[in-house]
Amino acid sequence: MTSIKGIVIKGKQEGTKMGFPTANIEFGVSIRHEAGIYSGYAFVDGQKFKSAIYISEDRPDILEAHIMDLEGNDLYGKEIEVKIIEKIRDQIKGLSVDKLKKVIQDDVQMIKLSLDF
Repeated sequence: MTSIKGIVIKGKQEGTKMGFPTANIEFGVSIRHEAGIYSGYAFVDGQKFKSAIYISEDRPDILEAHIMDLEGNDLYGKEIEVKIIEKIRDQIKGLSVDKLKKVIQDDVQMIKLSLDF
């Protein structure tokens, strides 16, 4: 299990457009994990949330966390801690938006069911 802290920055809003908003967390150094999707937890204002975590091969100094069950919270500029539990799958490139939405939906559902509090 890896624990990382970073600051939430504004991204391209691509996750939000697909129905899966993410906190883009910048660390300033490369994350020591392969690109892909991971299960984990995010800690926001002292609360623990299940999270689907994306690490891109293009930006290894930023991760994106889809923080489940967190609503109406402006995270920009906040420091968030993320605990990476396990890799779910490799990064997939070249999918249509509809296929990518389905893959993300399946990832989120699997992570929701697999993580405990």
